[in-house]
Amino acid sequence: MAEQEANCLTAFPAGEQTVWADVSPFLGTVCRELEVGELIHGENFNLFEAMSALEIMDPKMDSGMTSCGYNSVEEAIGSGAAPIKLHLLQTIDVMDHLLACEATWHKGHSLAQTVFTCLYLLNLERTSPNSLLHAYCKVTRVTCNLIRSFVSQSRTHEEEDFFTMAFGLPLKGEGDDKCLSILNAVDETVARQLRACKNSVTRKKIADDYESLQPDPDLEEGYCKAVLSRLRFRKSFYHALTYMGKPQGRGLEMAHKHIVSGLSELARIRESSDFLSSISSRACKGEFDDRTTASGQEAVGFDASINSRLLSPTPPRSINILSWKMAIDYFEKLLQDLDRICLLPLNPTIEEALQFAVDFQKSQPDLVSRSQLQLLIVQDGKLFGRDLLSDVICRAMKMPHLANNRDFQRNDSVIQLGRLILNLLRILCTNIAYQHRKLGKSLQEWDALLHQAHKEGITLLLSSSAKKKGKKKRGKEAEKEIRLSPDILLLQCCIHLSKGLTWMLAALSNDHKFVNCPTIFNTEQERFVQTFELLQKSQVPEPLSYFQFKQSTSYINLASLPTQMQFDYFEAAQKDLKKLRHCFPKDSERLHEIQQLEHVAEKNRIALNVIHFAGQAGCFPRVSFEFSHHPLFAVAVIKRS
Repeated sequence: MAEQEANCLTAFPAGEQTVWADVSPFLGTVCRELEVGELIHGENFNLFEAMSALEIMDPKMDSGMTSCGYNSVEEAIGSGAAPIKLHLLQTIDVMDHLLACEATWHKGHSLAQTVFTCLYLLNLERTSPNSLLHAYCKVTRVTCNLIRSFVSQSRTHEEEDFFTMAFGLPLKGEGDDKCLSILNAVDETVARQLRACKNSVTRKKIADDYESLQPDPDLEEGYCKAVLSRLRFRKSFYHALTYMGKPQGRGLEMAHKHIVSGLSELARIRESSDFLSSISSRACKGEFDDRTTASGQEAVGFDASINSRLLSPTPPRSINILSWKMAIDYFEKLLQDLDRICLLPLNPTIEEALQFAVDFQKSQPDLVSRSQLQLLIVQDGKLFGRDLLSDVICRAMKMPHLANNRDFQRNDSVIQLGRLILNLLRILCTNIAYQHRKLGKSLQEWDALLHQAHKEGITLLLSSSAKKKGKKKRGKEAEKEIRLSPDILLLQCCIHLSKGLTWMLAALSNDHKFVNCPTIFNTEQERFVQTFELLQKSQVPEPLSYFQFKQSTSYINLASLPTQMQFDYFEAAQKDLKKLRHCFPKDSERLHEIQQLEHVAEKNRIALNVIHFAGQAGCFPRVSFEFSHHPLFAVAVIKRS
């Protein structure tokens, strides 16, 4: 030990500015006195450095402790981890596992830990002798670069949504623009082989006329179908993304055709699972829930830790690659969402564009499809890259004659309104959590715009009815001319249902017939503030504080509830919903929602009457609420006490 200390002192001799001192006794004393969680640090060690520091020698925190895997791509290739001469089943396994890695990347993990764990992608040129593997890997890399570009342009993602950092990985390469020609050549070769296999007359002459993909002639047709479906899916997916990226939606029709083709190829890929698993030597009976290949075998040419040194100096994320079945399900839903975007009309009003974005979110689309939607709707500060926001506002105001009015276009309120509309469209293409934060903050901007418009004497009309010339009408005839738009009427129905449920819950709570379960985290007032805090900052409508809400509902009880409600909100909602049945003849989703709201209004109206009459008779039933008819509006369920 003394010899080691002497060597250290020799290596770092003392000088004018360095003096060696033995701190062993001090450290020993401190170690005995330190409690768990305490540490010794210098004066320049602050909180930021404490949060950024890594705990060395801990495998969970120190990525350098994991010594498994290879230190470099060259070492992995030299050890035979990524052979070029593969059996056809092994090549298909590489395709399947790579597809699962790509789906995992879309779910929010990094390229370095998903797609580029494939050793073939890290050195793509050496796969040239294997034309099938080379074509598939090349088009996969180009597709990943294309998706990364789309997501980066849209700026709709957060780190948990999508990881765009490339860490210097080879996402681009020479000849990427020719990836489709390479893929088409391989596709044609396999297609000729499949046609020859199907012809029973020439089945015995395959070896003479064509080069077989594998040695067993009886398995040739199944292998050809499995390979073709995977190649053609990649081609259709790439074409769909390319056409959707064309400006002003010019490629949507062609993108739709390729999406339909891609969905059919995905169905064929599913069908190939039985064939591939039956011939796999390692396939076991039963279901493979976590397998990443259709055959059930482990794919060759992948190493999960090959890029560990490329990651940022933080503990690497622990990830699980999606299973093969989950990857197929993901791409199927992705194509369906993209197809829905392709069917969007390119000349909608601003109300229709906003409603489409809202309805699109109901299917819980992933980031790739949401990015495509935003890039389609908002292009170069214009709606669909064609319509100026001032023109869109004129159409929404039913004042087309102002479209060419320069004073109107230069008006500060109009410019601000256009900016808010674009920002709203972008927000609606983000994830739900991000929407809640940004929509709440944008209310202040809308409120400020409203005050500014009033000061300037500008009235923004979202809907107006034509004024007829002639004799002035009075009474009921004049009321018939004032009609609310279907969207406003539907919103009014939701307001009626909300008011009715609020009064019913207040009456039940005041009579102690419905007790809210207490929570250990926050009180009712805190939940009220958390829910309506951002809405309180808007002055239209006038905000209602928690104490005002409690005061206005404190005197409501079950015995006098019908008279206190002034009128039946549930009945009013039913009447308005009946009017809306014929307003959306081609919108099946909206019609379904109207039907759901009708059930909510009817059930709650009946429940309210039962509660009232039971209360008069002195026998109060047990009341509970469930969301059996609508995800947002509850229905009262009455049971005998």
